[in-house]
Amino acid sequence: LLWSFPSFLTENFVTKMMPINFAKWVDENAHLLQPPINNKVVFSGDDFFVMAIGGPNNRTDYHINQTEEWFYQVRGDMVLKTVDETTTPATFKDIPIKE
Repeated sequence: LLWSFPSFLTENFVTKMMPINFAKWVDENAHLLQPPINNKVVFSGDDFFVMAIGGPNNRTDYHINQTEEWFYQVRGDMVLKTVDETTTPATFKDIPIKE
């Protein structure tokens, strides 16, 4: 499972998001973190959101986001598929990430 939100934290984060027991939240929402959707928004603020993402995921497309993102893996192994468009031709690289 992953947390995803921009690398900056604002006062809105502190004042609007209450602390949660994330392990308990995952257990209670595990049915939402299964295929085919695999994700659930935990919190949505004014300028960022927190999303939990489950697996397995067999998607073959690439996620493109023009803003910063932060990922935190809680459990399991994964492969992060990347594309470096600064090379010609673009370079595809799989990055294994272990628990």
